[in-house]
Amino acid sequence: MDNLFKYLNPNLTEYLLTNFKGKKFSGNICLVGDSGFIGKWFLFLVNELNSLELASIRVVGLSRNSHSPNSKTFDLIEHLSINELECLNLKEFTHIIWGAASTSRDKVFETSNEIFDKLLSQIKRQEFNGHLINLSSGAVYKKSFSNTLEIPENSELVSIQEKGISEYVRNKIFIENRINENELELISNFVNTRLFSFCGPGMPTGNGYAMSEFFSEVIDGNDIIIKGNPHSLRAYMHPLDLVVIIIYLICETPKISNINIGSDDSHTIYEFARKISEFGRSSVVIDFDEGAKKASNYIPDITQQKNFFNIEPYFSTVAMLENTFLYYQMSKNLDKYL
Repeated sequence: MDNLFKYLNPNLTEYLLTNFKGKKFSGNICLVGDSGFIGKWFLFLVNELNSLELASIRVVGLSRNSHSPNSKTFDLIEHLSINELECLNLKEFTHIIWGAASTSRDKVFETSNEIFDKLLSQIKRQEFNGHLINLSSGAVYKKSFSNTLEIPENSELVSIQEKGISEYVRNKIFIENRINENELELISNFVNTRLFSFCGPGMPTGNGYAMSEFFSEVIDGNDIIIKGNPHSLRAYMHPLDLVVIIIYLICETPKISNINIGSDDSHTIYEFARKISEFGRSSVVIDFDEGAKKASNYIPDITQQKNFFNIEPYFSTVAMLENTFLYYQMSKNLDKYL
């Protein structure tokens, strides 16, 4: 992510050497959405692998921002505005990664949908025959945020016409539907990566993102207040471990259409809050009527992930929480550590 993250993780180089040495991954990637949460982590890992001569991966990143701070010092990485997409020859790329969707729960996604349709037209016109990796979400499953414990890839999806779903989920379903509709004609090599919950530097903030709020409250010396059902189960993966899997997916693409990516080390919301509170002097306050709402679990079945990618994550759940807390704490008081 940045030098502070590397400072807090001195064993990262050793981990990458252990898991990537001898593989020499290579690729020419078009990354749509390089300034987002996952995009930034992807560029960080690509740069680390290239620097260690464990990979030779070129990335052309695109986003709505005219300039991406990620690409300033990264070799083999170039940033363009999304308006320059049509200037690219997609046939030159081995992979297109689609990650262009805001994590804001309130955002309207018509623009993202329009850009994706333009991309499909360009894929057809330029006869792109590489791989398309769609960064989708576990929220597309009908059983998401229910009493279901683990959701497999063959679970029923939410209908795009269903009332009450967020625009974020509707956008993810729209993209998957468009890929499936064009599978035979345009896209024969694709995979929908259904991403679940992640916790680490740069994670989204705001309504619907309890973990970032938990860390902020403890660092500010405030109590954590749980307003949802504290018994709901979640499982979080560090974004570094997510992008490690995406790199493996690029270089050793299995013949599958859909795959869940995340952790299955599940704990209740209360248990996560309590652990984070212990890093400071905060208490956990439950502001919730026990009879008001049933627990809503969000846990992936990651059997496929484990079978295809035999790699141990860099972070355990406990290490992920502690490392993320230290990152945000030191970021807030960075002048003390310079």
